[in-house]
Amino acid sequence: MPKIDGNVKVLEVEAYALELSDSDTWDIDLEEQDYTIKTKIGSEYREDLPVLQLEINLDLGDKVTLADIVNIMTNPEKRMKWDKDGLIEYKFQDDDKTPDGKLLYTISKFPWPMKNRDFLDFRYTKKLPGEIRVIFFGIEHEDYPKAEGIVRGQSIFGMHRYMKIDDKIKIVMVS
Repeated sequence: MPKIDGNVKVLEVEAYALELSDSDTWDIDLEEQDYTIKTKIGSEYREDLPVLQLEINLDLGDKVTLADIVNIMTNPEKRMKWDKDGLIEYKFQDDDKTPDGKLLYTISKFPWPMKNRDFLDFRYTKKLPGEIRVIFFGIEHEDYPKAEGIVRGQSIFGMHRYMKIDDKIKIVMVS
């Protein structure tokens, strides 16, 4: 398997997610003071699949940092504690084929009659002043072949932005 050029794909996904997020091509499905849910059909990666944008505004004061929120969402030990009904496995792997990011392998529970799904994503965390971005996309890797009895899901693309604005945290998720 060829080495993953994470930098090129990460920059591509990041630029596209930012452009898409700011576009006016979304349908607003729910809009309240603290959250907005927008949808659209199709992206440059798959014209037939829906895309979701979720914007959440949290007023947590100055005691919670962006790193705290990202850690709660992405740390495997923390994630398995609060998402135990939805996840069977959630782990990161660093290796020489992905030097600029991490592989994230998850097995998610699905209700009967559907089969459980596993996902293998390349994840990159970018820290900027007042913002943390988690950029991701599905990949294949020889250390994680499709598991027997489980359907291989695919993350097409996505980016989660965690932004500190005054004493508030804004989270924008596009995938």
